[in-house]
Amino acid sequence: MEEPNQHFKSRLHFNSSTGSLMLNNLNQSDQGVYRIIVDDKLKWNTSVKLIEALSEPSITGNSTCVDTTIELTCRVSSGIASSILWWKDGKVIANDQRYQLMKSNSTLIISKAIKSDCGIYTCTMENPVSKKNALYSLTLYEALSEPSITGNSTCVDTTIELTCRVSSGIASSILWWKYGEVIANDQRFQLMESNSTLIISKAIKSDCGIYSCTMENPVSKKNASYSLALYGLTYIHHCTVAFSTAAFITALATLLTMVATFLDKIPCLNEDSRITFQFIQEKMQHFLEFSPVLSFIFLFVAYVCWIQTEVCHKMFNIGTSVTDIIATSILLAEVMGQSGSPGITRILSVLLCLHLIVTIFSTYNMMTCDRNMLSKILPTKLCHVILKVQAPLGGAIAISASLILIEEVMKQAGEKCEPAAFVLSTTCSAAVITLVILVATFVLYKIYSEWKQRTSGTPSEHTDCSKTPDECNPIELKKTLLNPGAPQLNN
Repeated sequence: MEEPNQHFKSRLHFNSSTGSLMLNNLNQSDQGVYRIIVDDKLKWNTSVKLIEALSEPSITGNSTCVDTTIELTCRVSSGIASSILWWKDGKVIANDQRYQLMKSNSTLIISKAIKSDCGIYTCTMENPVSKKNALYSLTLYEALSEPSITGNSTCVDTTIELTCRVSSGIASSILWWKYGEVIANDQRFQLMESNSTLIISKAIKSDCGIYSCTMENPVSKKNASYSLALYGLTYIHHCTVAFSTAAFITALATLLTMVATFLDKIPCLNEDSRITFQFIQEKMQHFLEFSPVLSFIFLFVAYVCWIQTEVCHKMFNIGTSVTDIIATSILLAEVMGQSGSPGITRILSVLLCLHLIVTIFSTYNMMTCDRNMLSKILPTKLCHVILKVQAPLGGAIAISASLILIEEVMKQAGEKCEPAAFVLSTTCSAAVITLVILVATFVLYKIYSEWKQRTSGTPSEHTDCSKTPDECNPIELKKTLLNPGAPQLNN
């Protein structure tokens, strides 16, 4: 018998008794047709086909985006599968309108993938000598919409929350940046809710700047920016400035009006000028009655707003329920006397109380000129003094208190993020609006006074109740000076 060739050497064993042939360590090159030849005659031939056990299969996908065509391919590195099945959630997948099996079932095609196509897909590969399975978790991502960043506060020394959101899609990665540097968790910066929220504790002026949020998922990447301006002056501060300005303008107008009423006493005036100033004095007497009331209202509102500046961080979250209002009122009561320096608070409180007293007398003067009734409350001389100085005293108090409030508020204004023009615009707007209110109130009050005199049947004359009883003559005497030919009244 001939020796086997080098390819089969040491692997081939022939049994001459039975004629059997044993081949060890088979490999793919051993496949083919084997023949038995005896005495140079072909006796028998057989075909040998080798089946290799399958290696562990793997599944690959081409996309994870919704509304695209997904291709899942199941492969093995060795062996040939005679049967391939696809499963999802325990159910065999067959060809239909959306699922197609291609390339001997090794490739599963999903047309226009939707969210419900997400899940675990299983590929079962089998041949006569082995059976293998592979799993693939399909997660479909929707492309992210344009993100937006919202903030809860712009007040220093409060907790700032910047939240980055998208209306569609889910981000798998979120990063926060400031001036090109990634923000990480530290003592003052905290990233919450899968990094979608950036919390800045006890914000300071250096926290101002441009914040960027980068949201990303496997199919898209989006950016959003947010300009954080931390104002030392909050909207409550601006309310304080506005109402303080209104009180200042009203008080200044009161003092100027008082000066105008005494111009007729200047010795060097000619008779025509004196008559003109007396006429102005009569017309502006109405203004001197209600102006202290207006300045007190403006000043009181400014004082309340200034007290609230100490609880600025609470004001952003105040609700409208009864419980929220009560809680806020208690909080405001707790900080009374703590806004600014204690000395300033006491001074403002005293000035406000003095202005209230002046306002009460001014209101009484608006309602009645019964000098006998008022004399029962206060000594006559003191009563006359108060009635004479109520308008200028109220004006001086309002001017002093309003300037103190404006100065205290401006001390809290920062330099880095606070635009000075914004404060100036608030002051100018308040001044213009105040002048409009003063004119409108003066006109309405004058119309009301004349209507009341007509309906009560009293003469259309105004009694100057700031004079002594002997001086309290109707101003109608001054009117006659405008018409020298008219008959004179007797005292």
